[in-house]
Amino acid sequence: MTSIKGPISFDQHGNFLDSSGRVVQLKGINVDGGCKFPQTPYLPSYVPLGKGEEEEEEGDSIFFDGDNVSFVGRPWPLKDVEYHINRLKSMGFNTIRYIITWEALEHAGPGVYDMEFIEYTIEVLKIIHNIGGVFIYLDPHQDVWSRFSGGDGAPMWTLYAAGFDP
Repeated sequence: MTSIKGPISFDQHGNFLDSSGRVVQLKGINVDGGCKFPQTPYLPSYVPLGKGEEEEEEGDSIFFDGDNVSFVGRPWPLKDVEYHINRLKSMGFNTIRYIITWEALEHAGPGVYDMEFIEYTIEVLKIIHNIGGVFIYLDPHQDVWSRFSGGDGAPMWTLYAAGFDP
């Protein structure tokens, strides 16, 4: 696979072009749906929370503690980024749709940014850039509203701000 160097542009027909004017065919993959859920605490969607109305288990209280989460480690631990990118390149992919949710950036409240997550994301993107040959589409992702209302994206505090009591 030929590695594309330099910036890409587009023509009047919507084709992406490399620095020599050749059409670039993007072959992409989504990385990764798991980015919609916190890495910590780890609460996979297939594990039920609580035992019922009478007994609240730890999972229930952890799930609804939307302020104290971390997305650091999504989509991969830093030590694994090179392996996964090279594996994707070996399969012919040259484009990655990289999901970032609002909750990952600002879960603790309006204007309270998770700098550890931001720095982690920058490190992942630097590793991918240094490997080369992969375009990144940053997807500021949101489905429905929030994982607390059956979707993903918006932080818990936005539900309270809208007058809901999750």
